[in-house]
Amino acid sequence: LLNNFTVDGRLVNSGIYTLRMNQGSFAGTGDVDMYGIAFATFSSNSFSGDMDVDHFSNEGATLFLTSLLNIRDTLDLSSGSLFLNTGALLQMMDNSTLRMDDGSMSIGTGGAFTTQAYNVLYVGASKTSGIEFNGSMIRNLTVDLDNDNQTLSLASGVIVSGDLDF
Repeated sequence: LLNNFTVDGRLVNSGIYTLRMNQGSFAGTGDVDMYGIAFATFSSNSFSGDMDVDHFSNEGATLFLTSLLNIRDTLDLSSGSLFLNTGALLQMMDNSTLRMDDGSMSIGTGGAFTTQAYNVLYVGASKTSGIEFNGSMIRNLTVDLDNDNQTLSLASGVIVSGDLDF
């Protein structure tokens, strides 16, 4: 049984509640303005409307974005992958945080990643940086890996305008 949740109108929540997609597809062409949305391993995203969220979490799914996604607080890539496909625009709002654990993020042809000054937090095992260092808009960079044997490799240069915390 495959579940689908389609939003062709407007979906708004006024509290600190999270829509959790455990399985099935989040779809539609409407507008979403929520505190949080989380995608588990057996879920997918084909939503092509505008999305404004405080917390967006990927916990293992392979997600393809094709529209506007504004992150007001935290983009949490615990696991899985986030692919910015044609038409996608990911915007990290001022002082928001991108949390990189075992997840990944990449840009395809026609996708875009724009930012205001935001924070990057690395946790978990060793990793190599990616598109999260898009331009010089990193406010604070925190590296809190599992232990002293873990490393962070920078794939490109980065300018940090605030705190650098290891």
